[in-house]
Amino acid sequence: IALVIAVMKAGPDFERVETRQTAKLRKGLQSASSYHGAAQRAAKRGEWATAVLHWQRAAAKEPGNRQFQRQLGIAYARLGFYQRSADVLQSALRITPDPEQQTQINRLLTTVQKHLNTENG
Repeated sequence: IALVIAVMKAGPDFERVETRQTAKLRKGLQSASSYHGAAQRAAKRGEWATAVLHWQRAAAKEPGNRQFQRQLGIAYARLGFYQRSADVLQSALRITPDPEQQTQINRLLTTVQKHLNTENG
């Protein structure tokens, strides 16, 4: 009986915590490479929404840069926006001439598609 009571009083091993983050664009950035650098720093801190905003700007300034597109697709996936991620990664795939990089992007797309299929049932 004591064991049952102890188990009932014991809390769970892990506590689920929900947090809300705000995305902020850094002021004073002008070039695509400066937006990209800011996005990389935000991603390293786990600030994926901020990273998305910066990679969006970098990709808008240099739409032919497949690295910005690829990173933006990864960031969308990290936030759980799998459809957006797939769209951006497919755009990156279209502008990537290197077969090795195409293979890497296809692997990312496969992973994102799995999440999409799981999400859609």
